[in-house]
Amino acid sequence: ELRGAFLAHGAARDNLERLFTNAVCVTTGQQPGLLTGPLYGVHKALSAVALARAASTQWGRDVVPVFWVAGDDHDFAEGNHTYVLTGANDVQRVTLRERAPEAPLTPLYREPVGAEVAGVLDAVRAALPETEFRGGVLEWLERHYRPETDLAEAYAQALAELLGPQGLVVFRPTHAAAKHAMAPWLLRLLDQAEPLGASLAQMAGALERQGRPAPVPVDEAATLVMVEDAVGRDRLLRDGDSFVTRRGGGRFTRAELARIAHDEPQRLSPNVLARPVLEAAL
Repeated sequence: ELRGAFLAHGAARDNLERLFTNAVCVTTGQQPGLLTGPLYGVHKALSAVALARAASTQWGRDVVPVFWVAGDDHDFAEGNHTYVLTGANDVQRVTLRERAPEAPLTPLYREPVGAEVAGVLDAVRAALPETEFRGGVLEWLERHYRPETDLAEAYAQALAELLGPQGLVVFRPTHAAAKHAMAPWLLRLLDQAEPLGASLAQMAGALERQGRPAPVPVDEAATLVMVEDAVGRDRLLRDGDSFVTRRGGGRFTRAELARIAHDEPQRLSPNVLARPVLEAAL
């Protein structure tokens, strides 16, 4: 059922077949960015390709690089812009549009690229120096960043075409089949929320005692699961025998969340700490 969640171009097509036979995989990922976003996203993908090749040689078996496009991410302020190195060797910021502060925090896989992309592409066209690569790069971006698509799909398709010849397989966890496959694991994260929260708090305390700040704030009541509700994508917090959303204040019983997992799994997603767990599980 998960096959439709993958994208594969060129040499990646054979890798996708290997993935569904006896291959193991190296996974990495990134939230979607405008025109493929910061360069480190591409570097992460290339690192997965290199690691998969090295492991395949060392182990004598098929190892496939897989890139997880985190389209559930709702941080539009990170995904709405990119930077271009101009012909004058300046760094120019190009922004798609801004999201109103009061707007729901819609996941990027449901955020349209929109008509504003024409202005973005015009700005990039004007900024890029005249080289033998310029035309091909612009054609590649225009194929995928179209008004009618969403930011996550545009990112996934562009990356799949760019690095498919290197064997990179792209996975879209927001695909309906992937959402259904993840739902039982997300419910397990909710059921284990209390010991997981305590463990994270203990680790954060240990770091602080060593004089090293915890990389992210830890709230023992916070789960590793997000739900789409009245104010968009929102963190679920434990509150007695039920769960509440951090910003919206919506309340859910475990039974209600199980119904959402079964009937509306697209509303549930892992937070950034849980994503590698879901990558490994799937």
